[in-house]
Amino acid sequence: MSTSSTDTTTTATATLSQKQQQQQPPVPSRSERKACHAKRDAYFTCLDKNNIAFPDKRGTLCEDLRSDMFRACPEVWSTYFEQLRTMQKQKELAYARSSSK
Repeated sequence: MSTSSTDTTTTATATLSQKQQQQQPPVPSRSERKACHAKRDAYFTCLDKNNIAFPDKRGTLCEDLRSDMFRACPEVWSTYFEQLRTMQKQKELAYARSSSK
């Protein structure tokens, strides 16, 4: 193997690594995570107060708090929080149905 092909491979690997680093969002700091979780909790409290089990059934209720959560948290986290709530509520409903039989 010649030196030029080794140099080309090394350069290509370095370029790929730089692209991967650029695509990944920065990890939130402790204070950013704390703010994110506070916004999530406020949003979920609003859903609970309005007896909304599933976030996709909220209509326009709690929309401002949902927007706050999406601004304070990485989008992937916000989406995950809503999916997790949906799964937890489905599980609670399933347990309630099975215990009432």
